[in-house]
Amino acid sequence: MISAAVVRTSSAASQIGTLLFVALMFFGGAFLPRVLMPDLLREVGEFIPPGLQALTAAWSAEAGEITATAGGQPFWLQIAIMAGITVIASAIAAKLFRWE
Repeated sequence: MISAAVVRTSSAASQIGTLLFVALMFFGGAFLPRVLMPDLLREVGEFIPPGLQALTAAWSAEAGEITATAGGQPFWLQIAIMAGITVIASAIAAKLFRWE
């Protein structure tokens, strides 16, 4: 939403969105198993949407429990972080949007 609010063309917004999507999926553990990531990347991935770990746990019987086996964040905290990022990004996009 932020890229669509700032750039002039839909093509540029789509390209920026694709780059961000790939980066977020990497940190979320979709391309490389999180156990193989260095500690710093694993920590960053805990708080970045799409929150693959939180989404995976939402479909498991342990939803609401600790989602990561190595002392990860509680499920509700990951969902709250993703919701907070959504609200903040929406507010920024609304503030930066301009009709042309």
